[in-house]
Amino acid sequence: MPEQDERRVSRRAVAIAAWTVPAAGIVASAPLAAASAPCPVIAWTSWVRGANAYAMGGQDAINSTQISWATENNTANGSGLEASVTYTATVSVVAGTTYTFGYQARGGYGNNNVNSASVAYLILRVNGTALRTLTTRAADAPGTQLALYAWSPYSDAWTATSTGSVAVSFDFRVPARPTNPAITATDDIWVTLPTITCAP
Repeated sequence: MPEQDERRVSRRAVAIAAWTVPAAGIVASAPLAAASAPCPVIAWTSWVRGANAYAMGGQDAINSTQISWATENNTANGSGLEASVTYTATVSVVAGTTYTFGYQARGGYGNNNVNSASVAYLILRVNGTALRTLTTRAADAPGTQLALYAWSPYSDAWTATSTGSVAVSFDFRVPARPTNPAITATDDIWVTLPTITCAP
């Protein structure tokens, strides 16, 4: 339908033209990376995308500094089905070492309209353990309330219990839109790629 196509083009443009990462955030991360040379460093090309059948394609993007999601749930309003788009990378860890993931994130209302969009949320997981859930609307999906249209820093720690490789993932979730036909879009989330520091 023309209306749906117009919305998809608009939303894709939002994802691809993702907000610029604050220069201060990039500068601040440089000394940490230099000081933590033995810690894992994830190349942006190492992140692997995955999605379930309910996620509309072409509405998320990754580059050398960040991941952006403007993904729509392609099911009918009130379906009860949740869309998911993940970016996953593998890192090597040593037992007894604590790894701290530093990153920034921000949210935005779908189509920049609070009244015609619904909640989205993002989960950071390490080795299957959820370290933090960030949400665009805490009243609708529990988690840390994202700052809207402004970057905020986050830091989450995880301690390895064995030596080997583990998965690090950002899991973007889009619940089905409410039955209200006026809700036609889903909120957006941006996150910078994490810097990892470690301590025994």
